[in-house]
Amino acid sequence: MAKCTPIELPNWVLQDERRSAEIKVFEKCAAELSDDWHVFYSRPWWGLNEGGGEKDGEADFILAHHELGILFLEVKGGQISYDEKKDQWSSRDRHGINHNFKRSPVQQAVSCKHELMAKFKKSKKWPSQRVLAHHGVIFVDTSEANVKMLGGYEREIFCFSKDFERGFHD
Repeated sequence: MAKCTPIELPNWVLQDERRSAEIKVFEKCAAELSDDWHVFYSRPWWGLNEGGGEKDGEADFILAHHELGILFLEVKGGQISYDEKKDQWSSRDRHGINHNFKRSPVQQAVSCKHELMAKFKKSKKWPSQRVLAHHGVIFVDTSEANVKMLGGYEREIFCFSKDFERGFHD
């Protein structure tokens, strides 16, 4: 069983229907990953952009393994689609309402990876050897039938509903 932070999700998260996809991922990580994994849920970060302005974000999940490295995950629920002509990612929620994303889910995961890895490397406790860092996106409720939705990104960084149902493996 993975070591999770927080150990249990707080009630305010469990009661927020907008977080149902994240709750599913948290529960699956906790139950299916071995105790070699550390799972961090909803990790905020803060930084400065090139012009010195403030920017902030949040990694939905950070999964860390002492041998395999670190995986930064963005999680999206609902039916995800990608409009290639508009370069627009969106989601249709359980109520049938469409929501456009400001940035692609992949860009969100990549941004978190770069921001947090830069902060980690400044720590005196950070190992001197190279640490593998990857990013990925989980679409809990979306099948991969629509190949165009990948938006130019490699299939390997996506976990669709069928992948998610099959389970996680170390």
